[in-house]
Amino acid sequence: MKKQAWHALFASAIAVPAGMWSLTQLDLRRPVAELSAAPLTSGPVHAVDVSITASDNRGIAAVWVSLNGLIASGRTAEPHDFRLAVSSYPVEVCALVDDTSGNAAKSCQVVEHPAPPGGCVNNTDCTPSSLYCAKAAGDCAGIGSCAPRPQACPDVDSPVCGCDGRTYDNACVASRLGVNVASGVCG
Repeated sequence: MKKQAWHALFASAIAVPAGMWSLTQLDLRRPVAELSAAPLTSGPVHAVDVSITASDNRGIAAVWVSLNGLIASGRTAEPHDFRLAVSSYPVEVCALVDDTSGNAAKSCQVVEHPAPPGGCVNNTDCTPSSLYCAKAAGDCAGIGSCAPRPQACPDVDSPVCGCDGRTYDNACVASRLGVNVASGVCG
């Protein structure tokens, strides 16, 4: 069947009764979803504060939030602000917005572990990668400060146990690899 004949056949097959929407009247534009997510920096609980701005000229039917691919919460009315507990970082937070016409939009953001004010907990809190989270010897779980990794270390044999449980030739070698010192030689 020729292309023009096929189009004519299709058009006659979808005749729309008066007062109903035709295919040319459907609005297939997606809604707009803007996501802002940040780790909660106070309190003992790991949590993420999420704020979603959703807009669509047809109206928003629902706003959903997912954490690492699993729906965590949703709302059908503003405000679209959420505080959600998380078990660990990093966490992928996604906003899913449905409009009243059945169209959807998605916006995602990865939330990293929050650094304590004026300090760090682990190396991921320090950027660029030439920095590491330096801590006092023996304070493996404490708060440190971002410091440059040594570029070269003396050839001194003074073994130390790193916070990762491995033995290093000396404290400088451990620091160069971004590892803090727990104690002397690992047991």
